[in-house]
Amino acid sequence: TASTVERWRASEVTFPSRDPLGVWFAGDAALLGTASGEVLALPSGVPVAPALGDVLSIDGLCGTTVATTSPGGVWQLVAAPDGGLGEWRPLPTRALEEPRVVVTDGHLLLTDENGVVVDVAVTCP
Repeated sequence: TASTVERWRASEVTFPSRDPLGVWFAGDAALLGTASGEVLALPSGVPVAPALGDVLSIDGLCGTTVATTSPGGVWQLVAAPDGGLGEWRPLPTRALEEPRVVVTDGHLLLTDENGVVVDVAVTCP
């Protein structure tokens, strides 16, 4: 939390038996993505998405969360209308080998070991 722009206070948040891969924001909500694909709200630890499998990478931009799995799986998290647990759905994209998701300069990108880069269309307010 921040009391001013220059002054921040940090609190440690631990999640036993989970392997964190990334932290990002969806609106005002901070989210933690794990190696299993499970997504948790921070700091509460309330599950937002179920496990997906062995996740290579996970990140989000402007409310869009994407995870990659091996071999070549790309998944988008779709929020539950009732605010409950979301659902992972395949994200149609070109074939990628060992894909990774990267957020940079306001773009959500997919890359693979062959140097292919795919810009995932994300609309930010």
